[in-house]
Order: sequence, then structure tokens, then C-alpha cells
Amino acid sequence: MKAITVENLSKVYSVATAQDQGMNFREMLTAQASSFFKKGLTQEPFYALKDVSFEVEQGEVLGIIGKNGSGKSTLLKILSRITAPTSGRAIVRGRVASLLEVGTGFHAELTGRENIFMSGIILGMKRWEINKHFDEIVSFAGVEKFLDVPVKKYSSGMRLRLAFSVAAHLQPEILLVDEVLAVGDYEFEKKCLNTIKKFNKEGRTALFVSHSMVAIQRLCKKCLVLSKGEIDYFGNISTAIGKYFGENVNISERTWLEHDAPGDNEIKILKVRMEDNDGKLKKNFYYQESVNVVVSYKVYSNQEMFSVMLSFYNEEGVLLFVSIDTGNKQWRRFPRKQGYYSSTCMVPACLLKAGNVSVSVHIVTTDRGPRFEVNDAVVFSVIDNVLVPAVVGDWNWTWPNTAIKPVFNWSVRFVKDIDEAER
Repeated sequence: MKAITVENLSKVYSVATAQDQGMNFREMLTAQASSFFKKGLTQEPFYALKDVSFEVEQGEVLGIIGKNGSGKSTLLKILSRITAPTSGRAIVRGRVASLLEVGTGFHAELTGRENIFMSGIILGMKRWEINKHFDEIVSFAGVEKFLDVPVKKYSSGMRLRLAFSVAAHLQPEILLVDEVLAVGDYEFEKKCLNTIKKFNKEGRTALFVSHSMVAIQRLCKKCLVLSKGEIDYFGNISTAIGKYFGENVNISERTWLEHDAPGDNEIKILKVRMEDNDGKLKKNFYYQESVNVVVSYKVYSNQEMFSVMLSFYNEEGVLLFVSIDTGNKQWRRFPRKQGYYSSTCMVPACLLKAGNVSVSVHIVTTDRGPRFEVNDAVVFSVIDNVLVPAVVGDWNWTWPNTAIKPVFNWSVRFVKDIDEAER
């Protein structure tokens, strides 16, 4: 049975553009409010979605990926009935719960308790049904002490936990989740992913939008790739992720301003970049080159002992290996004081096979474990276009399709008998 059927779905917005090249920036900003400047504007159509068609089976978790502006959130808003399509249609069979923004559907003046009941009623549930799941919702969200406090006084993390808990526990047939889990901490994200897995085992349907290929790989067997409002690919996960990295490959540097940098009130990641051995920014590395990943961050107060950990994934979402900066004896078991830091991981040459590699950054503490992470912080390419005799010797066949391609030291010697060989 089809849970969702989307047929030739399009969403078009009108965008005002200036025809008068003499208009300055201030005039452009006030153009729509002033009839004088409207004479210099023309309306141009912008396709947020264009002729999108696909089907989702009941009990399937469909991943939706694509770079920013590809139409992912617009698609979920149409399926949630928040906005209407310009043309085409979307048939959704079953009760839908949406988590598109932090605290979606909450009334800021109402308490957490009141918002739980309001959300359940909106989903078409009876009061007894809401009461049945009430304790589970509160326990999962961890807001017991603040249950009767207005939601406007909640932190963004508290609103997120409560919103997800409500959406997951009030028995919807279809769950739509946008990239909101990225603002949660590591432990909460893990709980959410486990909940979606359980959701799938119960035969319910989910659409999961994420920039984390790791999460997509764990949860989904099928994936939709959007590009500029159109379907670029719809099918198996491996091919979809390859398409995604094909668009987004060579993210050799990511930089954040402090006010929106990933992290918490004590530690924030400000920059992640790929460098060669000369410290130059680089996006493509030959197999025979070493790779340096540099993480720059700020510590806002004297900290308990923590470390920077990196996870390396291939384009199929397979975890290749992890590395942690406490391998540096100078900082092992040494608290980091307030200030700016830079941690560099040096990946040796002749380790990674040809393909795209994504790197996720984690901040982990000795006592509390993972604090937060930035999934797919950078992506780089490994190129293996030269066969080096010292590496492959006289190997004339296709190299086996292993996850990594390391070179190890071997010892070969002539021995008189088996006893000597064992010595």
C-alpha cells in the first residue's frame, strides 16, 4: 500500500527583480513598499519544486537529501498541508505528525503540558489517548520540572525535545522530520534515531530530511535526492549518497561566526579545513599524499578534560576509522583553558582509496562522553590515477573493492626449514 503519492508537484514563488540598473541597495530593499520603485521591478517565477513525482510505501523510511535551497523543506511543508502546491498533487494516506522547525505547532504562551494536549487534539486524538502516552512523552523529553512553565521560557533544546517527543509518541501513521535534530546534543540525537528505527519496525512511515549521510545510511533503505527543486535521483542509498557528494564534493573548508557556530556555551567550533603538508587549502588529494584535517575552536571558560575526535566515512556511509587528538601527549589528560585552539589530524598517505571521504567532528569529554558533533563537516576527494610500483608491485588486475587501501610493511626472507620460519 502506498502511504504517500506525489504526482507532478510544483511550487512557484514570484520574485521581484530590478530592471533599473541605477537602483542602489537601499532602494532595492524598500522597493516593494514603495509604489515609485515598483515601476522598476518585474515579477519572475522561482520554482522551489518542479514536476516532482515519487511514491512511498507504507512502513518505509525515505531519506531526502540535497544541498541548501534544493526544495527539501518546501516538499515537507506541502505534505504537512502547511502550504499548498502551485500545481500537481500530493496524496497522504494516514495521520501525519510533522517536525519541521524547533517547537513546530507550539503556542508560546501555553505550558508544556497544555501544548502536549493541544498537539494531540490537532492530530485528531482523544483525550484518553493523549493521557495514555503522556508520561512517555514527558520522560523522553526530560522536561518534568518545567511541564507547567510556558514554552516561551524553554531553551531551544527543550522545545526540540518536547516537539520530537510529541510527534513520535502520539501514534501518527506518517512522521515528517526536517533537519531539526542537528540542533540537539549527541545523546538526544541518538535517542531520536532509535525512535525512528522503532517507528519503522512498527510498520509506520517516515520521511527524514538530513544533511547527515551517517543518519541517512542508518535509517533509510531508499533515498530521494533533490537539486534545484527537481528530482536528481530516487532509489538505493549508495547511489543517492554518491549523487549527493557529487553535488557537494570538495567542501574543503567550513567557517562559522561565533553567534551561529556549532557547539554549546563553553566550546564552539569555528572552522574545519583540509590542508596539504604545506598548510595550503586543498580539496583533491592523490592517494600518495597525506591529508591534514584542521579543526579550529574556541573555549569560553576553563574546561574539564575534553578532546576533538574525527570520524571518516566513505561515500557509502561506511565508517572507515576514527581518530582523537589525545594521541598528542602534550594535551592528554590536560584541561584546556579559555582561548582559541587548533587541532590537526594528519592522515598518512597510501591509506584511503579513490573516492569521496566525509569527515565528522565530535567534541568528547572524559566523564560525559560525546558533547556535540558536526556531521559531514568537510568532504574531500582521493584520486588514484597513478599506479606506483612501490605500492601495487606487479599487480595487474583490478584492485579489490575494500573500504580503505592501506600499505603495510612486509618482511620476506628465505629460510632453511619450517622451524626457522617460526622463529
